[in-house]
Amino acid sequence: MYSRRVRLIGRQDECALLDRTLDTARQGLSATLVIRGDAGIGKTALIDYAVDAADDFLVIRLTGVESESEIAFAALHRLLVPHLDQIRHLPPPQRNALNCALGLTEGSAADLFLVGLATMSLAARIARTTRQLLCVVDDVQWIDRESIATLAFWGRRVDSDGAVLIFGERAGTGSGALHGFDVLELRGLTGPAANELLRTVADTTLDVGVIERIVADTTGNPLALVEFAKDVDEHLLLDATATEQPLPLSALLQDRYGRQIRALAADTQMFLLIVAADSTGDLALVTEAAAALGVAVDAAEQAETRGLITMGTRIEFRHPLIRAAVYSAARPTDRRAVHRALAEVTDIERDANRRAWHLAAATIGHDEAVASTLERCADVAGSRGGFTTEMAFLTRAAELTPDSELAAARLLAAADAAFRGNLVRQTRELVARASPHLRSAAQRAVAQRLDGCAVYATGLTDIAAPLLLAAARALVDSDPALTRRTLLLTLQASFVVGGDRNEACRQATEGAARTALEGSANDDGVIGHLLTALATYAESGYVAAVPLMRHALLRMTDESVHAEHIVPWVIEASVCARGLWDHDLFDAVMTRAARRSREHGELYPFVVSLQASAESAMWAGRFDDADRYLAQSDDISSALGKAEVGRQLMQTILAGHRGNEAVVRSTASFVVGSVAQVGLGVAALRTHASQAELCVGFGRYEEALACTSVVFARDPFVVGGDILPNMIEAAIRVGDLAAANLAMERLTERATASGTPWALGLLARSQALLAGDDAEPLYQAAIDLFARTRLAIELARSHLVYGEWLRRQNRRLDARGQLRIAADMFATMGSKAFASRANAELLATGEHARKRTVETANVLTPRESHIAQLAADGHTNSEIAAQLFIGSNTVDYHLRKVFRKLSVTSRRQLKLVMATH
Repeated sequence: MYSRRVRLIGRQDECALLDRTLDTARQGLSATLVIRGDAGIGKTALIDYAVDAADDFLVIRLTGVESESEIAFAALHRLLVPHLDQIRHLPPPQRNALNCALGLTEGSAADLFLVGLATMSLAARIARTTRQLLCVVDDVQWIDRESIATLAFWGRRVDSDGAVLIFGERAGTGSGALHGFDVLELRGLTGPAANELLRTVADTTLDVGVIERIVADTTGNPLALVEFAKDVDEHLLLDATATEQPLPLSALLQDRYGRQIRALAADTQMFLLIVAADSTGDLALVTEAAAALGVAVDAAEQAETRGLITMGTRIEFRHPLIRAAVYSAARPTDRRAVHRALAEVTDIERDANRRAWHLAAATIGHDEAVASTLERCADVAGSRGGFTTEMAFLTRAAELTPDSELAAARLLAAADAAFRGNLVRQTRELVARASPHLRSAAQRAVAQRLDGCAVYATGLTDIAAPLLLAAARALVDSDPALTRRTLLLTLQASFVVGGDRNEACRQATEGAARTALEGSANDDGVIGHLLTALATYAESGYVAAVPLMRHALLRMTDESVHAEHIVPWVIEASVCARGLWDHDLFDAVMTRAARRSREHGELYPFVVSLQASAESAMWAGRFDDADRYLAQSDDISSALGKAEVGRQLMQTILAGHRGNEAVVRSTASFVVGSVAQVGLGVAALRTHASQAELCVGFGRYEEALACTSVVFARDPFVVGGDILPNMIEAAIRVGDLAAANLAMERLTERATASGTPWALGLLARSQALLAGDDAEPLYQAAIDLFARTRLAIELARSHLVYGEWLRRQNRRLDARGQLRIAADMFATMGSKAFASRANAELLATGEHARKRTVETANVLTPRESHIAQLAADGHTNSEIAAQLFIGSNTVDYHLRKVFRKLSVTSRRQLKLVMATH
């Protein structure tokens, strides 16, 4: 069915892995694989093998070009050039984003998320004529950041599309975009394989000692072995075997290629330099530039004869190392002359970015005209979402700018582009370079803000808060709107720290609150109300902030409020709504934030919204729904190419409610280890709260009290209120009335100020625990309050503690009724710890809990459950795919599994089953 024309010496296991990967696609599934190793190790040879073995696939192939690595979406454009006519068939948002990214139309900055979706949809469309698709991308280290992010997004989303993506990446150069994929690490050949390769390629019979020396000096690198064997100086190598000093591989290869290049005619060397500097491989363009330099196209013949390049409609080097050797060996004056010629022949309309880059490379010293050209190209790149290109162009423009103040302004703009492109380290470096030459106070304040934002983005929240406060104070007079945003970030960073971690953070919190409340940073918009609410909390405490928080959240639910006033502040909104113990308002704000962040392609706020939805479902006792939201959150986090501490934290909290101790301990350990050094103290404190929930469920009250006491002492926003009911219950059970009364005093103040059924229900239940023989009306009040909400966990816990109190009052029959309700509710939601506690209490009354069984064979995974529910609600496969950011084939694959598990044959039957489920 498919060929096996290539035999790679010493790579049998690697070839077998590629065969299995391709067979995965032949079975209708998908796979993504990264082949990683040093230059010359054989990545390209293995990719060639995969292509050769995939003669029943549609193959799309791309090789990175070093000089294009700073041009946003350049690689993606080259990959899709043969298929651009298919873009018109994509859904409008995807079509517009992809056209804008590729520079085919004008529009707003291309969102990487939508570009990734468009690429995935386009791939599915162009592969429609065949069953399988193979996309191979070599030399990933030379592909622009935007293109590789888009392709990695596609790679993370393929599931059941019959597609295989293979990336070839040089070791030690990865940007992290391919993090999490299966990796095939290539090593040098050893022993018999290396000897066989040398003997196969060498024109002469080599002495055993010579072979051993070559293998040792090349560390078995196949390319180096082949290059040695082609033109071996046996006498030199024989002499070398008498010494023990090894030659560095990189220097060896560079010298090897350098000798080959220097042996060529001068015109041939110049022609090769043009090809190396050009990077497009466009024969017409290279020929035109060569003519401008007085070099005839015939000059290429010698290089082609010696196998350094291949000529066709495109010109390509035999190996990327040859390109590097040609370019680095050339004189600087020759390089500048070549770039100048290429700039002259590059079309300013069709390829303005590449022309500008050639002009910059051709320039020595300062040149304002070239700098201005680069700045204009940077603006265009930024408008298309090419923030890496924008940063690179502005940085080079600054280097060419004769005026130091203007150069600093361009460096600051480059830093802003770097931050928007999530290049945090580059942001800080560019700010540091720009700052000494910034003249205006407003520019220095913007630089301070960028530096603070970059520090915050690294997770160093306790360091970021003072930096952001300083920036906000400096911005008060020049930019009030930016001041408000900066103060909100300052307070957000302070709250994320989780209480008074250190004196600098405490002072930053107080300073931000005072600055915000002075009035100069306030306004009547959503941001102003949210800032005032949080500043009031920091300055005057919870009770004073309650009405302000509620007003700000209600404004955020107003459909007339623009998304930019909601989406960036999703964390603050979540914190306020949870702090108010207002489940309905929490859902209203977070649902709107999720919708708006999805519409605008804001991935991180969307992830936060999904995690908030998981928490809401958990409060309602719908643990499986919470799993589903977390699974989708994990998908999006993977699309971002990074691990998400927030998801792990939610897993810990959910496991605490489920009573899964092993998960709580493992995920809590991960979260604490991840945030211990960077100041995300609130995450560590929330793990303590989760462990307390677990311990209360199992009746281990001393452990629970120890966990809650740690949080109580720090009293972080939200978590400080969450732990109060558990602290009160644990303290009463162990007889520590002093701790119980301290927690009760704080809960009474806050619950009364909040006034929601949730808050008042927690207060009534906690008062009942302290009330002794007079507790019954309080228990009943708590149950009545929670019955008016969707808070299944709190309602079940109220039935449980009421039943426990009734049993201790020797009212066994009454106790059984309450405990039976609690046991059934906990069993239904899957709360193992509290269910076991309720069952133990039932047993003490003389009654056994009813056994509950689950047909595990029919259990759906979170993704299957989500897809099944959407299908049952009437959504088509295409609509489900668009909503979940997956391919239609993947939806079809999972629905087939759902139908099989649920024993249904139609969507109508599925709707009935899901309704009863």
